[in-house]
Amino acid sequence: MTNEKKAAISTGYTMFPTMILLVTTTVLAYIMQAYPTVAPSTVALLMTIPSLVSTAVSFLVGFIANRVSHRLIVTFGMVCMFACGIIMYFGGGTAPFSLLIMGVVLLGIGMGCNSVMTGTIVSLHMPREKIGSQMGINNSIRNVGSMLLTAVAGVLAVSRWQNAYLVYLVFIPIIIVAATLTPEMPEEARQAAASRSGEQKEKARIPGVIWVISLLGSVFYLGQYVFSLNISNYIVNVYQLGTSAQAGLVTSVYTLGGVLGGLTFRWWSKAFKGMASAAVYLLAAAGLLITAFVTNSLAGAFAGAVLTGYGATFSSTFCMQQVALHLSPSQRSIGSSIYFGCTGVAAFLTTYIINDLASLIGGSMTANFIMGAVICGICALWAALMFGRKKEAQAE
Repeated sequence: MTNEKKAAISTGYTMFPTMILLVTTTVLAYIMQAYPTVAPSTVALLMTIPSLVSTAVSFLVGFIANRVSHRLIVTFGMVCMFACGIIMYFGGGTAPFSLLIMGVVLLGIGMGCNSVMTGTIVSLHMPREKIGSQMGINNSIRNVGSMLLTAVAGVLAVSRWQNAYLVYLVFIPIIIVAATLTPEMPEEARQAAASRSGEQKEKARIPGVIWVISLLGSVFYLGQYVFSLNISNYIVNVYQLGTSAQAGLVTSVYTLGGVLGGLTFRWWSKAFKGMASAAVYLLAAAGLLITAFVTNSLAGAFAGAVLTGYGATFSSTFCMQQVALHLSPSQRSIGSSIYFGCTGVAAFLTTYIINDLASLIGGSMTANFIMGAVICGICALWAALMFGRKKEAQAE
């Protein structure tokens, strides 16, 4: 089996559970009830701490990937994520809340390892013209996995919310695949990275556009993440539209939107060229506004889920493609770490930034979604100015 096929298969498997953090979204309202003495903002750390930890790990992995076995890094990350599920299932509701925090820290470690290594492995082993399409396929697989896992988790959680974490058993076969099929760094790229002086020159030539692209992706992530962070409380507590089953279903629809974003990435990019990302960012803003104002049924939540999910996957694929195209093979792990590190910071800060901005217009649930939409709209303008003059198809 060629390394190109190994890269496609192994990254597909490891991308499947990447968004398993959203399982916690479906039961967050119940965790708040199980820990009544813990402030809701503290319980929300279960959703934001993984992103913060992932940020630190992403930067670290990006710089050690040229020296450490790629197979070891990926497998270690999958084991850490599996360990989170074990802790949440056996300790949720009975163990101190600090143990749950420890569980999501492990989840963040795994997320950081996988986010950087997936993009790195694809960019190292795929032909240049296939990088964007393969990343789109992988992001679709990620969203299919999330859709299935969150839907099942929501149903399992109806009788006992800890049962949602039984879906983490999916990591058992994935760990086996990661340990056997993950391709190692190509020898020519390893030799190029082995030279200390050469490595220093490569680092020095990381173009500033990588930071600008990463910042754009991060600000958009901050805006659209309002949906994932609030939808369980929105459905169960604030508007009383259903239980964890409905929250899980809406989260699954969010990831279905992500599947569509990945599968149509190449077509959308060719059709709209430089304006593609700006148009998708506006769709996400529209989704957040629909969710904010259609609150008498789940219709608003479903519409918002499709549009924000589509935007999230398209943005990630687009930004990672741009990062890969601007860097040499030996720089790509560093570029991936910069991008995912920045988005991790954005995810962690979402609660605090959005709450502060929302307080300016009343501080309600509606205000949170409105501010998320405003941020997505700003990103649309930013993307139009940055990429709108490009004539080439972004998917090429």
